[in-house]
Order: sequence, then C-alpha cells, then structure tokens
Amino acid sequence: AGDRELAVVADIGPDTTGTLLYHGHASGDPYTCRIVVADDFGPVVQCYEDGELIIEIEAPDLDSEPGPYLIHWSSKATGAGTARSEVMVVSLSSGAAAHAFDDHAVGTPNPAHALYVGAVDGANGYTGGIAAIKAVRIGTRFHSQVEAREDWIAESTAAVVASQTRLEPVPID
Repeated sequence: AGDRELAVVADIGPDTTGTLLYHGHASGDPYTCRIVVADDFGPVVQCYEDGELIIEIEAPDLDSEPGPYLIHWSSKATGAGTARSEVMVVSLSSGAAAHAFDDHAVGTPNPAHALYVGAVDGANGYTGGIAAIKAVRIGTRFHSQVEAREDWIAESTAAVVASQTRLEPVPID
C-alpha cells in the first residue's frame, strides 16, 4: 500500500493485447493493480488500481513488428490515503517515450492475492506470449522516471569537472 515500483520490459506490436502484470484474485476481480496492453485503435498501456483506470498511454513510435518497450509505473504516498502515480512507456528500439501522472486513492493490497506475469490465472493471456516479456521488476520504493531511465535505458555520463572541486579551508584568525 506504500511506495512501489512496477516495471516490465515486453515486446509490443500493433496487434498485441492482454495482461502484462497482475496482482489480485485468480478470477480477475478484485485486484490491487494490473498493467494491460489494450487495443484502442492501436495499443495503449493501461494501469489500474483497485479496479479503477489510473493512467492510459499510447505506445509511442509503434512499428509494424513487435519491439521491446519499457513500461515503468511508480507510486508514492502523498498524504493520508492518497498517492501519486508516474507512468512512463519507452520504445527501447527508437527511444521514443510517453509519460503521464495521476493523483489517486491508495490501493488496498490483499496478501491472499496472487501475482501473475503475462496473464490472469491463464485467462486474458498476453498475445505476445510469455516469451515476449523480457524483464519484470517489482519494488517497494518509489523510482522516479529519471531513475528508471538510468536503470533500464542508459546510465548518464558523469559531468567533467575541469576545475578544483574543493577549496582550501579559510584560515581561522
């Protein structure tokens, strides 16, 4: 229910749909959270919490053949019972990215629920197949979009400092 990060790297193409990540009851309802690729005149990534659509993002720079995309959803508590979600969808082939934010009620996780990758108890399977899901990371810490880029896409180059970075101490008179 607190801060968290859900990240999935999966192949997305023009005709791929289905559940990428799901935490909930085996029947498909109720659930705490899920990440779905839906067909809305082209694939869109949808993030749901407690049955509510939180964020929907169109897959950027979609090619005719499925290619790898990073879907990164991170949430952090912002007050009593409220949270902020940040979602980023990046084509790892072209670097094109889309992102969105939403403030919403905190989800209510159920420890009896199961975690599924690529399906909901065998139903609503990801049409790309489980082989299309390249990596998954689930964490209990908020990771900003900048951190996600550093972790999943490319580490930035450290700045070159050509001058002295530490000055001599001022003498005590």
